[in-house]
Amino acid sequence: MKLKIIHLLLVALALSLPLWLTPGSLTVKPFGPGDVSRLLAFPLLVALFLERALEVFVNTWRDPQAEKLDLEVKDAQAKLAADSTATSAVKAATQAQIDYHSDTRRIALWTALVVGLVVSAVGVRTLQALVDSASLQSLGKYQRDAFLLLDVFLTGGLIAGGSEGIHKLTQVYSDFMDSTSQKVKSQNS
Repeated sequence: MKLKIIHLLLVALALSLPLWLTPGSLTVKPFGPGDVSRLLAFPLLVALFLERALEVFVNTWRDPQAEKLDLEVKDAQAKLAADSTATSAVKAATQAQIDYHSDTRRIALWTALVVGLVVSAVGVRTLQALVDSASLQSLGKYQRDAFLLLDVFLTGGLIAGGSEGIHKLTQVYSDFMDSTSQKVKSQNS
């Protein structure tokens, strides 16, 4: 219930932003599929670097315990094969293994999010590259700051989501543009 209230407050805060920000709109630069690929190439590269670095750090830190838990599960399964009353030992060992792997994924994801936000905060941005810079500068200070914070948040999340997600995003956009182009060509024929 408490989490639901927090979510509702965040939605209310987001919806109230136009009340405090100076009204202004942004002009989006014209772009095509090649521009989107170029735009996402750098975050994709950063995501690949981040994935590899996290794999090294997390595996160095968490693998010894994971291997111990894997062995405990195998031992419990071997005992179960020999003694059918060892079911609870297998369940307990398997649950400990699942919990540990879940914690590892959570740690890796939070670390990726923090690093992704830092990378975006220091200048790797996606939305800003899509907007006409004169249009962005014409906004009031608070609205421009809100835009930059949103850009950092979205780009950081994009990077944290990993290279596969960025690749899928690029592919979806490319497929959409190809499909639209084919429809226009068939209508003009």
